[in-house]
Amino acid sequence: TAKGYQVEVKHFVEINFRREDYKGVVILYQSSEDPSLKYKDYIEDVLLGLCFQGAVLVPDFMKFRAHHNKVFMEILRDVQGGQVCESIQSETYGTFEEFLRFHASKIFPVVMKSAEGSKSIGTMLIRNWEKGVRVARKLSITPSLANARLILRHLWDRRGYVPLSNHRRKFVVQNFIGGFSGDYKVLVYDKKYFVLFRKNRPNDFRASGSGRITFPDQVPQRVLNCAEQVFAQFNVPFASLDIGDDGERCHVLEFQFVTFGQYAVERSTHFFSKIEGKWERLQGSTTAENEIVVAVDSYLKRISQGGH
Repeated sequence: TAKGYQVEVKHFVEINFRREDYKGVVILYQSSEDPSLKYKDYIEDVLLGLCFQGAVLVPDFMKFRAHHNKVFMEILRDVQGGQVCESIQSETYGTFEEFLRFHASKIFPVVMKSAEGSKSIGTMLIRNWEKGVRVARKLSITPSLANARLILRHLWDRRGYVPLSNHRRKFVVQNFIGGFSGDYKVLVYDKKYFVLFRKNRPNDFRASGSGRITFPDQVPQRVLNCAEQVFAQFNVPFASLDIGDDGERCHVLEFQFVTFGQYAVERSTHFFSKIEGKWERLQGSTTAENEIVVAVDSYLKRISQGGH
């Protein structure tokens, strides 16, 4: 390539751990958004094998795990996100029964989210406990014929047998933060920040999937500063950040570091960059492919020096 790398393109199925040693090999990969994430699960097996052999995953495996997995996204927020991400506070549950037993605060409103999904699908504002119970039951439902047989067995033989839960789909409960009419989608590639603003849906708190998009010529510095801090905090080559601005503080709503939409790069005629400590808007269009190459090159040089 123009940056001097020797590139070999492989399908995941072509990775052969018997014949090849991938120690030290840089692996730039993508994820999958297939129904039920079955193929993503296969990709995870391959990536873990590469990790065990000592390959360099770009980005690291934890960022892949958070893709289409909002439960792990929130764990990643708590473990690595630092102060810039702390205004969103989440509880995660593996079953409906856990929610009934361990949801202690019962402070409303809250936001409930399914672990999977995009464009605000499976995301709801909950204003009271009764609705929270109904939504949690719906989000977590996992009907199973095998479990139905176990329940029948339990009814027949009541000697202390506890059947499996029929609500084992994980989900997230978050504090609700209002005060903004939309959010900023910020795509970060090394030193370039591509920004679009998404207005909330009519009479709704959700902006993702609204289709009400603009490319602002001016972006509050606190939004760009927030994006810069998040990008540095997670130490990644590129990022997609959803940021809410209430006029005083920014809130990092969600983040992705692998396989995210490129609309902001493809359609924007300008981007923002910090030059000599000051944010400036720079004219010019580009392609996602070009920005990925520059960002990955910069990232590899950064981690080779042991830095962020």
